[in-house]
Amino acid sequence: MGPLDNVIGVLLILSLAGFSSQNTPLTIRLESRQWNIPLDAKVGRFVTKVHLVDPDADQNNVTASLGKVTTNYGPFHDASEYFGLFQLKSSKGDKKYEVFLKKPLLGKFKSGDQFNLVVKASDGQYNIGNEVYGRIEEARNPSLIPSDLTTTSTTTLPTPKTTTLYSNLTSASPILSTTSVVVNTTTSEDSMQFTVVVTVVPICVFISGLSLLIYCCHKKIITILQELYEEEKA
Repeated sequence: MGPLDNVIGVLLILSLAGFSSQNTPLTIRLESRQWNIPLDAKVGRFVTKVHLVDPDADQNNVTASLGKVTTNYGPFHDASEYFGLFQLKSSKGDKKYEVFLKKPLLGKFKSGDQFNLVVKASDGQYNIGNEVYGRIEEARNPSLIPSDLTTTSTTTLPTPKTTTLYSNLTSASPILSTTSVVVNTTTSEDSMQFTVVVTVVPICVFISGLSLLIYCCHKKIITILQELYEEEKA
């Protein structure tokens, strides 16, 4: 019996070694398995997160998908086409996905409806699935229609308009003839266009030049005026 015991011991060791070399089974972890969503929830709404745990498998082979329940009993509606998966940044052995609403529920379901679907996962060796159940809650805004749940709101910018801050000066006198320079500036904050009209009057140049000439020659002018006064007095 001694040799037979040795053979049994060797076989037991080999079987344990073979068992330990096998991959750890893939596991699905859902942060929430009861999805209660308002009837008028907008497309893109966050629902929950899914973790695919498999420390031994190549993460490139680990995939997730949503599908129908094989046999649907009772009042449940299939909602697998109304949700989507978005892959998040993951760590080794834990592949993460975000579940979001892919299509509007309004128009296809009604308040109080129950639904289900299956979260599926595969690592190339194991294929598993977890059933998920949910209920359609009452709409938060009954006035919405399905198209309101898929379009993003936009802010209408004001219509650009031109504002004249300074008007051209007009006069019948040729001395007051004007030259206008138009400077257009647009503000990026409110997309309103302003036009600044700068009016240049030539007589101002003449007055400025005359004032400068008088200032530079005022001593000479005073001397001449004094001489004229003395001559008139004599």
